[in-house]
Amino acid sequence: MKRTQVLAGHRSYVRSVEFSQSRERLLSGSGDGNVPLWESATGKMLQEFQGHQDGVYHAVFDASQTRILSGGRDRTIRLWEISTGRCLRSIAAMGAHVQCLAWHSDQQRFLSCASDIRLWDSETGECLRVFEGHTDTIRSVAWSHDQCHILSASHDRSVRIWEAATGRCIEVLTGHDECAVNAVWTLERGSVISCDSSGGLRAFTVDASSNSEAN
Repeated sequence: MKRTQVLAGHRSYVRSVEFSQSRERLLSGSGDGNVPLWESATGKMLQEFQGHQDGVYHAVFDASQTRILSGGRDRTIRLWEISTGRCLRSIAAMGAHVQCLAWHSDQQRFLSCASDIRLWDSETGECLRVFEGHTDTIRSVAWSHDQCHILSASHDRSVRIWEAATGRCIEVLTGHDECAVNAVWTLERGSVISCDSSGGLRAFTVDASSNSEAN
């Protein structure tokens, strides 16, 4: 694989990289506390969102590509307006480092994960629901294709599936020997793939009505 360009500008580790839906721009989150916006084709930094007091673990575009969510070690979530660079809202309501963020398709609600999972209203900053059950840091959170369910991966070595409307955990997927750090829904409905800190990968066939086993 040939390296085509280097995106230079961060002054510390880079924790996340996210493309816009059009793939024309990308965001990165870094230990320097800043969130740069890059032009994919050229690697040019177009803008830099500043305001976090510590490292940024995740930054993500909304579907309209007009707003950004970011969160990290300062235990806050920030909502940014891309056109002006202005911070529209800062939510200082997390009990631990913010690990991951995920927009709902309605572009108003979003998920965050830290020591628990929370559903937020981006317009008001109100916490709408808390999903509790993991016993250690939650590293990733994702909506299902129909957005009726939520998938999470945790340092407690489990992957969980939640009912979005009620906050109820409907499946606990086990099999990891170390901290689970990410979990994703596959394109085929009913399947989940997760990974852990030891390099292990697990594939699960998901059935909410029965126990699931790792392949």
